[in-house]
Amino acid sequence: MGRYTFPVFNTSNRPRYIVVWDLHWKLLECQRLAPAADLSGAMTAAIDRLEREGWRAEATPEYGFVFIRAGAERVAGRE
Repeated sequence: MGRYTFPVFNTSNRPRYIVVWDLHWKLLECQRLAPAADLSGAMTAAIDRLEREGWRAEATPEYGFVFIRAGAERVAGRE
């Protein structure tokens, strides 16, 4: 019996997006990814970029979603 893996980072033949919004669902940025893109790598790269800008991820993005904080400001990032 195989272990279940969450499908959020499965390769897709459709475009996907990395989206960052505030806690009131205001869109802050949106990055379109090509079909068959490395979704996990794109999410990691987006978090790394945000961390270089002073943000800190509050958890791992293993489910395609993570809260990101800079001081008292908090936003959400999602694949």
